[in-house]
Amino acid sequence: MNRKYVVTLLLLLMLPLAAPPRAEAVKPGPLVDFSAHVRPEEQPFADLALKAPSSAGFYYDSTGGVVVLVRDAAHDAAALAHMHNLATSHHLRGLDIEKRTGNVRVARAQYTFSQLAAWRDIAFDHVLGQMDGVVSLDLDEVSNRVTLGITADQFASMQGKVREKLHSLGVDPAAVAFKQVKQPPTYDTVFNPPNTINDQTSDPIAGGLAMHIQNNDGGLYGCTIGFAAQRDGVAGLVTASHCTSNLFNPDTDPVFQLYPRQIATASVDPDAYTCGIYRCRGADAAFFSSTNVAPMGVGLIARTTAPNGGGPGGGIGSFTIDQNHPYWYITGEEQENLYVGQRVDKLGATTGWTYGSITDTCVDRYYWPNTKMRCAYEANYVSDSGDSGGPVFVITDWDYSNVTLAGIHSAHDDHAIFAKLARIKSDLGGIWVVRYPNPPLRLSASISGPTSVAAGQTYTWSAAPYGGTPPYTYQWGGPVSGGTSYSTTGALYSDDVIGLTVWDATGASVYTTLYVTVCPDNQVTC
Repeated sequence: MNRKYVVTLLLLLMLPLAAPPRAEAVKPGPLVDFSAHVRPEEQPFADLALKAPSSAGFYYDSTGGVVVLVRDAAHDAAALAHMHNLATSHHLRGLDIEKRTGNVRVARAQYTFSQLAAWRDIAFDHVLGQMDGVVSLDLDEVSNRVTLGITADQFASMQGKVREKLHSLGVDPAAVAFKQVKQPPTYDTVFNPPNTINDQTSDPIAGGLAMHIQNNDGGLYGCTIGFAAQRDGVAGLVTASHCTSNLFNPDTDPVFQLYPRQIATASVDPDAYTCGIYRCRGADAAFFSSTNVAPMGVGLIARTTAPNGGGPGGGIGSFTIDQNHPYWYITGEEQENLYVGQRVDKLGATTGWTYGSITDTCVDRYYWPNTKMRCAYEANYVSDSGDSGGPVFVITDWDYSNVTLAGIHSAHDDHAIFAKLARIKSDLGGIWVVRYPNPPLRLSASISGPTSVAAGQTYTWSAAPYGGTPPYTYQWGGPVSGGTSYSTTGALYSDDVIGLTVWDATGASVYTTLYVTVCPDNQVTC
C-alpha cells in the first residue's frame, strides 16, 4: 500500500527549453490537419481553430477575463468573434457579456493548437514513460508549449536527451518546456483519519462525506465520497480507485460510514485498457454498489458553512454542515467546459470546503511500472490525506445551491489533481444518473401574450414563472397596473411596456417586462 503515504511536496520548476547543440531550430510550420489529435476536452480549442486557424486555445487570467492565443494577427477578428459567440451561449462561465470588450483579449502565440496537439501526441507515444524520469505531459495553453514533467532525480540529466529525441521525431525543440515533478504524486488517502463533521452517519448518502474502506490487508482507510449516482439502474457511489485494495482492478472492498455501518461494496473498477505497450485509464475512479442500508442521495453534495481563503495558501475550510442550506444540488455536468484560471471547489473529509483555480488541463501522467493516466486536471485548491475521491464542482447559483459536477479529487503534488467526470463515466461504462431530479432553481419569470395589438381593444397577458418555491404571487404594472392574479387584461392606445413582479413562497422576487406595440389604422398585427 505504498501509494497511501504522504511525501514532501517539491517546488514546481518551469524551465524554457533551448535548442539542442548543433541542431537548427525549426521555424513555426504551416497550419496542419489536427483532427486526429483532438481530445474531447480540447474540442473548444479545435472549434476555435476552425474559425481562426492560427489560434492556440484560451484561458482565464487572474482578473477573470479571457485570453485567446493567436499566432497570426490576420486571425484576431475571427478569434474574438468566436469567443463572443461562446460567451453569449454561456459556454464560458463567469464572463460578463455586457463588458466583453474588456474581458476578452488576444495574446500573441508562437505555435498553433494544431502544432502543439500533434507534438503532444508524439511525446505521448515516444517519450512519456519510455524515457527515465518523464512522468507527465501537458499541452500547456498558457505557456504555448508542450510541457514535460521530469522527476527530481532525473531532472538535470534527462532534459538534453528528451530534447534530442523529440527533435529527431520532428518536434520543434523551442516548443517544449520542462517542469520538475514528484513521482508518484501523493494519493490523498489516510489510515484511520480523525472524525470530522462529515464523518458521521448520514441519510441520505451525499458527496463530500467521509467514508472508510476496508482493504484486503484488513485495514480501514479514509477517503471521501465523490458523489452518489445510479449506474445502469443500480444505486451506489463513486470515489477514487486508489482507495481500494488494487488500483484499476475489480475489488469487493466494503465501504463504511462509521464502522461497522457498511453502506456500499466496490463493484466496478475495470482493468486499464491497452495503449501501445502500456495500460491506460482516463480516471482514478471506481463505482461502489449500495448495500441499501441508507438511501443514496443522487445529485446531492454536502454543503458546509464556508469555504477556505482560496488558492494554495487558503488553509482549511469548514466541516460544519450549513443547516439552512445543507446540500449543493447537481444540476449539470461539466464536459469540455473547464479552462485554466476557472474556479473549482472541492469538499474533502480532511480539509473541508476549499477552492482554487484550474492550473493545467488534460495532463497525461505515467505511473510505474506500466500505466498511463490520460487527461487529468490540476488545480491549486488545498487538499490533504483523506480527501481522495471528494467532489470537485463549479458553483452556478449560490443562493439556490446549484452546481455542475466537474469530477473527483485524486491526489496532489505541486497542485491538486482531479479526474474529470466525462472520463469517469467513460472508464466505468454504463448509463448514469448523477443530477438531482428536482433542484431548487432561481426564480425567473416572463410574460406571455401579444406583443402587437390594435388600439383600444382588450387583450390578455399571463405570467410565466419558473424556479423558486411555489406558490407565487403577482403584481402587474404599466398600462395594466393593479392586477394581482396570474393573468391580466387591458387595452392600450399607444406603445407601452407591461411590467410584472413575481414573488415566491420564500419572499424572493423577480421583475420582468414586455414591450407592446400599438398598430396603426386599427390593425391587429404590425
